[in-house]
Amino acid sequence: MLALASLLEHMLTSVVDEPESVAVTCSKDAHSVYLDFSTERSDTKFVVGHKGLMLSALERVVYSAARSRGVRVKMHLAEDQLKMGGGPSR
Repeated sequence: MLALASLLEHMLTSVVDEPESVAVTCSKDAHSVYLDFSTERSDTKFVVGHKGLMLSALERVVYSAARSRGVRVKMHLAEDQLKMGGGPSR
């Protein structure tokens, strides 16, 4: 579970202008692991990207890593990012 959060955090910090602002939280229930992430507001627009392509690429890598571990994972942009106009949650 923490490995997936670390993977997402590593990828996010690699593509944003302000890597120190990246935050990833992880929780789980009986069925899934949930990764909530946030970035600096200006970086959030980049991460969500044009037509969601950047976010989609990040999701594919995380989902693939989770699948290889037999884990179901869901990624979400943190709610406070949505209120700031960061983009849609996926």
